[in-house]
Amino acid sequence: MKLSLSTARFAAILAVTAVVFGAGLVSGAAGQPLIMGSTTNSAGSSATKMSSNVNGNAFAVAQTGSGNAANGIRGDASQGTGGVFTSSSNNALFATAASGNRFAIVAVGNGSAGTGGALLADGNANTAIEAVSDSGNGIEATSGTCTGLLCGRTGVVGEGFGFAGGVSGEGPLGVVGIDSTGGSGFGFITGGDASIGGDLSVGSCTGCSPAQLASNGGSIALTEGDAVTATGVTTDAEGNLFVVVQKAGEGDTVFGIVSAGVKGVQSALDGNGFTTYKDSGTVAAAGAKLRIITGGIVTFAAGDASGGAIAAGDALVASATSGRLAKAASGASALGVFGIALGSLDDGRVVVYIK
Repeated sequence: MKLSLSTARFAAILAVTAVVFGAGLVSGAAGQPLIMGSTTNSAGSSATKMSSNVNGNAFAVAQTGSGNAANGIRGDASQGTGGVFTSSSNNALFATAASGNRFAIVAVGNGSAGTGGALLADGNANTAIEAVSDSGNGIEATSGTCTGLLCGRTGVVGEGFGFAGGVSGEGPLGVVGIDSTGGSGFGFITGGDASIGGDLSVGSCTGCSPAQLASNGGSIALTEGDAVTATGVTTDAEGNLFVVVQKAGEGDTVFGIVSAGVKGVQSALDGNGFTTYKDSGTVAAAGAKLRIITGGIVTFAAGDASGGAIAAGDALVASATSGRLAKAASGASALGVFGIALGSLDDGRVVVYIK
């Protein structure tokens, strides 16, 4: 059967089309137009760049499929980065979740245990992460579960540099710690010194002793355990009050027991610097700052037997040997009694309950 001229031309066109598409157009090869649908586009070893000056979305993808696996855009990289977003004058990446039960951005770290994580934010000269919520928590961090003896993972770890704190809280409650174990844990715990810039409210306190910052107004050094008497008051440059003390002698009213010498350390709270005082050793030289205990139980007070052997229940007053406590004479005025002995130690120290 002979083909007509038009039929022959149509067959030739079909053949050419098959050759073109068979050469790679349907597979989206490098240098060819982007082909949508159930196919793979390959740029080969060359990069693909799209430029646009439209006042709107330069490239928009609408995903109307259902299910959690229906992604609008996905970027995969075997060595480099899956996606990089840069803006010179606006937000580099803006994400919105329309559902109250979903997240605008989800970051998952699937690698083995190491030094990486799910999210890294580097703010350079600016804040690395700024979290704002109208009615929810600004940041909520939960560590994963773990098992075994003394197992634990921290929800939030903060490390500050210079005089700044690792974690800072601002608001009516600032930083809140809650024991979620039902009583076997702690809402707040620190392995070192704690500095409070303002008032401290404690519901109940075990092992706490009232203390006061002081200044050694005498001509000789004061040592841990020395009984001191107050001779006046002074302040530092920031208005912190110091009681001026010296070793207590016979007949003096004992004000407290030396706990330690202290040194000033600059701290920062909400961007405002203030001086806090940390223990610096067991000795405070003449004119130096120190901390004295003025209430509760002291286990290291210096005592002697000038008034007789000290036993539990004895009233204690300043000894004839300056800086020491002695048993009060029978009939001594209760006004002059500093404390009650709870016992004595082999090295001459006395355990005292300060009245």
